Amino acid sequence: MHNSRLAAVRGFLSRGPYSSIIISDPVDVEYLTGFRSSNVYCVVSRRKNLLCSDFRYRSAALAFCRRNDEWIFLEIKENDFSFLRSALKKKSVTAFQADVFTVSAFSRLRRACPGVGFAKLPPEFADVFVPKTSHEISRMKKAAAIGDRVFNEMFRAARPGITERELAGFCEERCGKYGSQRPSFETIVLFGRRAALPHGIPSDARLKRGDWVLCDFGCTVDGFASDMTRTFVMGRASDVQKRIYGTVLEAQETARRAVTAGALASDIDGLARGVISAAGLGPLFGHATGHGVGLRVHEKPRISASDKSILQPGTVITVEPGVYHPAWGGVRIEDMVAVRHGGGETLTSSPRELMEAGTR
Repeated sequence: MHNSRLAAVRGFLSRGPYSSIIISDPVDVEYLTGFRSSNVYCVVSRRKNLLCSDFRYRSAALAFCRRNDEWIFLEIKENDFSFLRSALKKKSVTAFQADVFTVSAFSRLRRACPGVGFAKLPPEFADVFVPKTSHEISRMKKAAAIGDRVFNEMFRAARPGITERELAGFCEERCGKYGSQRPSFETIVLFGRRAALPHGIPSDARLKRGDWVLCDFGCTVDGFASDMTRTFVMGRASDVQKRIYGTVLEAQETARRAVTAGALASDIDGLARGVISAAGLGPLFGHATGHGVGLRVHEKPRISASDKSILQPGTVITVEPGVYHPAWGGVRIEDMVAVRHGGGETLTSSPRELMEAGTR
């Protein structure tokens, strides 16, 4: 896939008025090359491909280039982009990631490379990095499996009196114990009415019987992220809680079953939103139905009404409808799904039916 991504990048050279392309987002560099560094650039031209990093990564980069001879190492000596002066031809046009370069960095680039023209890469350039390889998906599966194991333990650990912060800490400790390198984002654990905060921060609020418990967390394996949300009730669920949960579950399952190569992101969103709206809860579903996942926990595509992207095989997305009301809390159910021809492969496997803690 690294070679196919490189071929796709070169496709922009053939279609555009560019003689070279600078890739400056470290995550995109890793997608393109497989090389990870906190200070790294790639320069792709028609004749050669440069991997640029500083002294701290010199040995690793040289070893990488020996194993991957389509790349040539160029050491970053200063932070003024002078290392690119000999790589970019005068009176040529170099394309760059305008959404990544700061104004200050771009000013330094222009000063360091006089006589070189620069052009913004088109938005569709980011699509090169959307489909994932089978190896990358296997890393996300492993991260998701850790999350599934930990959620089972979180459900059993939930008890009246525990705080949101304590249950979130329990989650992160267990994820690390079972092989997660780090949380893929700040763990969310919310009780009762506070579950109405879609991205709330765990507090010292204590769990009570009858409360919703919303858990949204992720793991990381070899840099690749997982993302899952489950909502359960502490004790017996009321009839109202069962009705609300059942609506969200129907929306999630309807949208998840529709994931397939060739589907529109906006159509997946519309299916989930339609179920919730039909139940009279439409105004309580205020966020997108999902997003892409990979080395970043939020990537393209966005599963929303405004995203008309066609889902490509190998893309990994979340499907996560939810409803929220400050008077009673919130419910969200989220799974990761790998897009395949003829359907989607759900990577997360924790139970989706309404669960009642402490009732056995």
